[in-house]
Amino acid sequence: MNRLVSRVLSKYTRFSLPRLQFQNIRFSHSFPLRDYQQKAIDLILESSNSGVKRQAIEMATGSGKTVVFSHLILLLKQKGTRALVLAHTQELITQSRDKINKVNPDLKVGIEMGKVRSKPDDDVVVASVMSLARSNRLERFDPNEFKTIIIDECHHAVAPSYLKILKHFHADTKDTDVHVIGFTATLARTDKQKLGTVFDKIVFQRSLPTMIENKELAEFKISNVNIKDLNLKNVPKKGGDYDSSSLYLALNQVDINEKILLAYMELAKDYKSTIIFCVNVEHCREVCGLFQQQGIDAQYVLGETSKIEREFIVEDFKQGKFPVLCNVGVFTEGTDIPNIDSIILARPTMSQSLMIQMIGRGLRLHKEKSHCHVIDLVGITKSSLALKATLSGEEPQEQEKRKYRDEKDSEEEDERLDDLEYIESIKSLRARRKLIVERALYYYNHGVSELQTIDGIQLFQRYMSDIEVVKDILMKGKLPWVALHRDSVWGVGGLDNTFFLIEKIKTNDRIEFKLTQNQLSRHSNSNHEEVEHIYTSSNILELMQKLDDTFPEHASYTAKYNTFRRKCHRYFAEFIISKLNTRISKYCHENGLERQQFLASLNDVIRGLHLVTAYRLKFALTYSPHCDYSIWKGNQLLAQAVTNCRKNTLSKYRD
Repeated sequence: MNRLVSRVLSKYTRFSLPRLQFQNIRFSHSFPLRDYQQKAIDLILESSNSGVKRQAIEMATGSGKTVVFSHLILLLKQKGTRALVLAHTQELITQSRDKINKVNPDLKVGIEMGKVRSKPDDDVVVASVMSLARSNRLERFDPNEFKTIIIDECHHAVAPSYLKILKHFHADTKDTDVHVIGFTATLARTDKQKLGTVFDKIVFQRSLPTMIENKELAEFKISNVNIKDLNLKNVPKKGGDYDSSSLYLALNQVDINEKILLAYMELAKDYKSTIIFCVNVEHCREVCGLFQQQGIDAQYVLGETSKIEREFIVEDFKQGKFPVLCNVGVFTEGTDIPNIDSIILARPTMSQSLMIQMIGRGLRLHKEKSHCHVIDLVGITKSSLALKATLSGEEPQEQEKRKYRDEKDSEEEDERLDDLEYIESIKSLRARRKLIVERALYYYNHGVSELQTIDGIQLFQRYMSDIEVVKDILMKGKLPWVALHRDSVWGVGGLDNTFFLIEKIKTNDRIEFKLTQNQLSRHSNSNHEEVEHIYTSSNILELMQKLDDTFPEHASYTAKYNTFRRKCHRYFAEFIISKLNTRISKYCHENGLERQQFLASLNDVIRGLHLVTAYRLKFALTYSPHCDYSIWKGNQLLAQAVTNCRKNTLSKYRD
């Protein structure tokens, strides 16, 4: 390995890779990496060296995902092989090509998209998934030449087109020798598709709150505008989210466009660059026309907007030549417009990841803004601003069955689409716009448009420290956490005599959670003692991730008990019965039951428990027979055993 490569390796990673991998490769770039970007690269290489080839990385919007994988390509690329970068939008493809070229000027980078074809001698191919997935395109690429595949916005990677490409390159199984590295800001899906089909491990995470707190992203404020009559319960679903045409109908019934104009009139006092997320194409054009009729210079970009026109519009918006940019799903991913200082959310969604993507558009740092103001007209920020990254979900077969049911349901709703034409026929387009403007001006001039605002980071903290949310996250996590003391202490076991506790602590009117490692002890009055304080945070997700990162062997061992597919083990039942011995005697005496008969009944009840429930009770009894869960669950099982004994006695009497 030559000196230049050695210097670059020591600069960019603490891991040494095989000598052959870097022969005759010259590094020419000197782009500085942020600390967390360096850490991401280190962890990716470490996982690769340990045999994990299919890796997922979650990095918040604005964290520099493209920078990371641009540096990573040369570190993973083997001699004589090529790298493939997959993306699904024109913006992502051109951005990736440009960044890879800047970071690696000695590499030949080509594009495979539409009519543009890559060349056989390109070191890196940045490809459109839709273009490459076509059989006549895919066959041009020899799988043996590609040993690194980067997937941008990888939460899409379970789509059939991605799976087809991965299969072609022999990268669709755990034992592949191809590096498959996926990057996304939101490693979660609302349609329950299983990302574990494509990836084996979440290697690195950098959350939105962390980046805001570290001043790596702009702060944001959220104003919620309540629309009392908005009811989305009857809006049909399609592809895991609301059907856009039916959704537009529902929003028109509550005069959504009037609210949008009113919201912007408030924003215009203090903000220069506003982006509006609309429901569908018709809605986007309508909002833009409404603004223009009021004399506000607004433009829109749609999926069908040509590349050249889109680039001109975005560049003019970046330069502040007009103040409002409307769009439909175009600027949710991979768009770098740092001057955005305000956002209007006028598009309801069931997808938390989509919501965070939309808000993320305004969080890039810019010299002329201190924060981004988000106006939520449709209540999507009220439920949650935090997502649990996961690779779990439905198997492909289950997904297909649910997709069929969804399609069948949507067919029954097609007649609703005709109502849109009825809306247009009520009044002329110009007359409707004039009426909306008049009403919005009336409300604005009479002070009806005041907004209630909260800092975005406070919203994160408030949500993630809400006890009901905490309980839900712990119960749905990969480990079988148990509430040892109601709403204040949760625990889970580990290897040998080790276990972990999460305790709620309140300081200065702020709720935080402390994660500790503990050890069972015969010498302590409380039966256990604290070994190490691991982490304290107001975000429960950070504690769970910290435990997973710091004690992976313990987490892997305990996770196998978090299942409803298996029943309680025999030795679990024996242990639980031994710990309930004192209460067993009491129940037998109070109910006049013969002990052996009662023990047999209790054993049947316990053996009928799901494994995860039995594990939780076993752990709680080990921690303390007097903790809330031990008392509550133990008494529940004992009462059930009494009932079963009486039923058996009555049955014998009848016989």
